[in-house]
Amino acid sequence: MLLKQKNIPNHVAIIMDGNGRWANKKDLPRHKGHEEGLLVLSKIINVIYKAEIKHLTVFAFSSENWKRPREEVKSLLALFENALVKNFQFLIDKKIKFKMLGSLSRFPKSLLLKVKELENKTKNFKHFNFYLAAGYGSKDEIVNAANALSKEGKTITEKSLRNAFFIPKLPDVDLMIRTGGEKRLSNFLLWQSAYAELYFLDALWPDFKTRHFQAALNFYSSKERKFGKVSKN
Repeated sequence: MLLKQKNIPNHVAIIMDGNGRWANKKDLPRHKGHEEGLLVLSKIINVIYKAEIKHLTVFAFSSENWKRPREEVKSLLALFENALVKNFQFLIDKKIKFKMLGSLSRFPKSLLLKVKELENKTKNFKHFNFYLAAGYGSKDEIVNAANALSKEGKTITEKSLRNAFFIPKLPDVDLMIRTGGEKRLSNFLLWQSAYAELYFLDALWPDFKTRHFQAALNFYSSKERKFGKVSKN
């Protein structure tokens, strides 16, 4: 159970790193790590939902991940599709708004149909927003937005650029969590994370527990967020 915080983030983003390494440590095929990671995600969504956080974005599949071995990519796409089917009713019952974030042009039609169906059935929900970043790269998002504005002859400003992003109304990230011991953003929500509090931990994603999330919330709660202004102290 999570402890009540003095202040909670509006938008939490998670880089779910370490599935493959978790599987390797246990002498299991890599897809077993991804399957275990999905189970953890299902639990953590519920934890974050109960914490009354409004927005959650998770990095499931980057634009660079298309370079991985063909069989691993195929396995990941099948896992995404199965996950949508298994969690379809849960998201609807909990009134969780679902959106896919990224370039979806290379995804199978069967997967895209399920994505669109779930997006349509949850589009009017407002309590909690769950964004699944797949086929996503922040540099691509920024370049594509700039190119779109250029073709339309529009002036590029912060506002117009953001309005051309994959999800224009995606709020800025307050708390960015990365598991797996690496300390980098890996081309994830670079624009939206300009003032995010960054929380890195060594635990691999399949080993991520509620206590890890509590520690991340404690870390966030301890911060004075100045956004370039002078400290109040």
